[in-house]
Amino acid sequence: MRGFTLIEILVAISISSIILVALVRLMGISIPVYRSLFLQTLADDTARVQLKRIAHQLREARPSDTGAYPIVEATAQKLIFYADIDGDIATERVRYELVGTDLVRGVIEPSGNPIVYDVVGEVSSIVARSIYNGSTPLFTYYGSNYPTDPNPLILPTPTP
Repeated sequence: MRGFTLIEILVAISISSIILVALVRLMGISIPVYRSLFLQTLADDTARVQLKRIAHQLREARPSDTGAYPIVEATAQKLIFYADIDGDIATERVRYELVGTDLVRGVIEPSGNPIVYDVVGEVSSIVARSIYNGSTPLFTYYGSNYPTDPNPLILPTPTP
């Protein structure tokens, strides 16, 4: 007679069960790792897009409609400048700041007569999340001798 014996079937089921348990455990470990890698890749891509946006807007920097200098504040975690970012005739006040692990963008449209930039009217939004820089500055500034002098400028620490 041809066929499998009871012992052969039990051994096959045991081996299949061990392989199945190992695969399920591997998937249980792999899914969180995959999710973490996916979220990190998404955060990197978002940050890359925002850096291109910041660079483009900085190239458009100009004096404010009140006559103030183009750059208001430049620190390791914050950059405030004036630029026409929406293509109208008004020059907006733009703020990029690292708040915790979020990159926040704030925009103030000029208003009133005489023109003022009212901080209360700032429209802010989170443009990038999950930025873990540690003690590395988000913004680095160089002197007029760059790239001959590749050393970044040492910024004073703002006092509260």
